[in-house]
Amino acid sequence: MPIPSASAGQFLQNALSRAGITSHPDGAGASYYIVVRVGGLGVIMIGGVTGGAMENKIHYRPSEHQGWEGVYYPDTENENGRFTGFYRSTNPDIAQDTADVVNAVRDIITGRALTG
Repeated sequence: MPIPSASAGQFLQNALSRAGITSHPDGAGASYYIVVRVGGLGVIMIGGVTGGAMENKIHYRPSEHQGWEGVYYPDTENENGRFTGFYRSTNPDIAQDTADVVNAVRDIITGRALTG
């Protein structure tokens, strides 16, 4: 049940907010992401899936969605450094894909992901 949003990024931000997760858009040039800070433990960045027409983008119509990709940077001072991909999907169903990426973000925040 999609909630009307002007962009896929806003759709994702709305879903994160409903899950109690604070986020904001960030980026420059051709790359834009939804950013979630994980306290002092890192930063999560989510954008359109790599390889798709919406790669590294969030400002597109929800009907154009081709999948989300999420990465986790453990160093809050160096977002260009080492990172771990934790979510990658080519699911065009923005409602399901967004619910899945929100669950993956929650797992990172609660420490249930990226261990081992």
